[in-house]
Amino acid sequence: MDRLPVLPLGRVVVYPHVVLPMALTDPHAVQLIDEVVQGNKRLLLGVVRPLGGTEPPEGAVMQARADELYEVGTLGTVVRMLKLGDGSVRVMVQGLERARLVEVTPAEHWLVAGYQPLPNTLVEDARTEALKRTVHAQFSRVIDIAPYLGEELHEVLVGISDAGKLADFVAANLDLALPAKAELLAIDDVNRRLERLAELLGQELQVLEVGSQIQEKVRTRLDQNQREYVLREQLRVIRQELGEEEGEDELTELAGRLEAVGLHDEAKKVVDRELKRLRQMSPQSAEYHVARTYLEVIATLPWGRTSEDRLDLKAARDILDRDHYDLKTVKERILEYLAVRTLNPAAR
Repeated sequence: MDRLPVLPLGRVVVYPHVVLPMALTDPHAVQLIDEVVQGNKRLLLGVVRPLGGTEPPEGAVMQARADELYEVGTLGTVVRMLKLGDGSVRVMVQGLERARLVEVTPAEHWLVAGYQPLPNTLVEDARTEALKRTVHAQFSRVIDIAPYLGEELHEVLVGISDAGKLADFVAANLDLALPAKAELLAIDDVNRRLERLAELLGQELQVLEVGSQIQEKVRTRLDQNQREYVLREQLRVIRQELGEEEGEDELTELAGRLEAVGLHDEAKKVVDRELKRLRQMSPQSAEYHVARTYLEVIATLPWGRTSEDRLDLKAARDILDRDHYDLKTVKERILEYLAVRTLNPAAR
């Protein structure tokens, strides 16, 4: 059994027939790739498990141990390598076939392992065709609404007829959690792989569609707010040209005073309606001054404030005679009311 170098990868699964670009900075990873290229050899692309709920770092994880790898990886080859001046390399690796890692052991600077190929197993029937169509339709919809996928994937998707290649292409481009990606890599039965992929696509579509609805609501709200802002700015400029801007400032000040007096709900509805009418009137109109005076009076009333009743009839008579000439009948009615309140404080 051939023993090949293992490149442990964090957060990445390389599927068969998929070409993946990578940037490698670890000196041992760079050396491994260099030896593979120089020897025209293949390598095993391992997948590092999340440990303790924590995902491994992205890229090559050269310090990974054998027991930290998923059992199934990918037999791969390096199709292109570019060495950079800082010692790092840019490589493109291609997955060739699924491979079960066997007897993974440490060598001098990296792991080596034997492998057992895991070819696709497929009994193609009507169920296979139904699964292919389902996955094709679901992923096409994902491409339309997922922000992380480009429209050019539609053209690639149309050109894939092989069921196994379809499943691997979709799995490679779908934004799945690492355990789900590793699970799909380990399934050699194509029908089972398509079936599981359809479930994952359904979940992803639900998330994307809810997210799309939320974004649409936010966008609509922002558009409405922007529209109101533009209209208010236009209205402000028009009023400025007409010399009405000062009146608007005064109305804003009046609205603030009305808000501060503590109006009850019914009075607040009336005040809001009158303020809205005022803002639509010309300050030069007679009706404007009538409505404004009405609101000014409301703002001066003691809303929510009470004082202790003073029922001294002699003091009341002195005040009435001092401040109001004549009006004898009116004064008598007021004094009668105060007399009743003196005898029956609960009277209204």
